[in-house]
Amino acid sequence: TTEIYTLSLHDALPISASGILGTSATLNGTVNAQGEGVVTSFDYGTTIAYGINIPGAPLNVAGITSTNINASATPLIPATLYHFRAKGIANATPYYGTDLTFTTAAIPATVVTTAATAIGGTTVTVNGTVNANNSSTTVSFDYGLTVAYGTNVPGVPVTVNGTTVTAVLANLTGLLPCTTDRKSTRLNSSHLGI
Repeated sequence: TTEIYTLSLHDALPISASGILGTSATLNGTVNAQGEGVVTSFDYGTTIAYGINIPGAPLNVAGITSTNINASATPLIPATLYHFRAKGIANATPYYGTDLTFTTAAIPATVVTTAATAIGGTTVTVNGTVNANNSSTTVSFDYGLTVAYGTNVPGVPVTVNGTTVTAVLANLTGLLPCTTDRKSTRLNSSHLGI
């Protein structure tokens, strides 16, 4: 005889994944083992090819009623569309739920101001690094004689994208000799003193 197994994502939930953050999400589903033992998991990835499989919780499901399953998907890329599906294996045969999607939250850029270089009498190069965390981030430097700064110049590069840590700099000229200027990095018009 042919056994029929039902595997579907939890259709009682208003969203396909819960606890969606910039780098993690909880994948939710249901499994009805139809009286057999089923090993549960989830496939997920940035395409319908998925590429990543993680165990479900509970891992083993038996019985004839629908059982809620879930798994924590991490680390994820911020501001990215992901596909996922529930998966069950019964008697060495895989069964798949419907493909669903969710998008991770955007998170602020990670900014680090590093030491100034090429310090001259009235010139200096200010430096830093930026990870845009998969968003487009405009880079500029604030500087001045106090923590109020007062002057802003574009960084080089002026825009950083993606998830790679990128070195940024600005060449300052016309400074007053024999003074200590303060500097910070500013992104998207929000002042970050680092």
